Amino acid sequence: MKKKQSFITFLLTVLMSMVGESVFAHNIAVANSDGKTIYYVWTNNKTELSVTYQGSSYSEYSDEYTGSVVIPSSVVYQGNTYGVTSIGSDAFRACSGLTSITIPNSVTSIGNRAFLGTAWYNNQPDGLVYAGLNAYKYKGEMPENTSIIIKDGTVGISDYAFEYCNGLTSITIPNSVTSIGHGAFFCCSSLTSIIIPDGVTSISSLTFHDCFSLSSISIPASVTTIEDDAFYRCASLTSVHISDLKAWCGLISSYNPLEYILSLHLYINGKEIKDLVIPDGITSIGYNAFKNCSSITSVTIPNSVTSIGAGAFRECI
Repeated sequence: MKKKQSFITFLLTVLMSMVGESVFAHNIAVANSDGKTIYYVWTNNKTELSVTYQGSSYSEYSDEYTGSVVIPSSVVYQGNTYGVTSIGSDAFRACSGLTSITIPNSVTSIGNRAFLGTAWYNNQPDGLVYAGLNAYKYKGEMPENTSIIIKDGTVGISDYAFEYCNGLTSITIPNSVTSIGHGAFFCCSSLTSIIIPDGVTSISSLTFHDCFSLSSISIPASVTTIEDDAFYRCASLTSVHISDLKAWCGLISSYNPLEYILSLHLYINGKEIKDLVIPDGITSIGYNAFKNCSSITSVTIPNSVTSIGAGAFRECI
């Protein structure tokens, strides 16, 4: 039995040495000037860093972050400087000894449950909790017919910041916001309309999932990506205002998360599209791209388009 246990221990040691850091959530660990170690993962092709937890699970070293923690705006590692631009999901989760957190302006996005179970979050009053320049989480039960005005200077709305806030009927987002996280308005069943500010470049997955009352949305030309199920089950969505058709045609040239919008009505600058002109340079039109767009009466397709997906113009009658 001892020989078998020794062999298993040896095998695990070899495997861990082969995969190296991949067995851990973090890629690098760097000590701050106060001596506290912060753990990071690479993002954006190893040009930026995101704060994470130590080990392979957030609960493995949940006592690692305690007291006051200061996140730097940049980190010097092996002679190179990297900006710290985000805090990952579960980064500080269950760190009950974390009493305060300082977040630099460079952090523009915060993942789901990043501060769940920390003394810092537990001590915040009910209402919208901010973490640095991010609208992190609405805490407590939201009253009916609530209107939220996110304060000027906010740069990000965190993952699931308003999930299940059924009392939310309207929200004003300042132009300073550049990032809206995954599921930010998940199941906000009373939200009726929203205007996405010009600085936002993508609408993440599940952002408006199950927003049953959402009837209109205004999306700027700056948005270049809409991820999967962003508007899934938005049964009341009938008006989509898109500021620039040409900027959006790139979105319908591959897998098409826009189906949930385009299957209703397509509006450009408030006008329903009848004559659709696909600009030069688009190489493909995706599956179900314009399904059920019954307002379209004519389509002009350039020579650059080499493939049209199944059902691209299905039920355009």
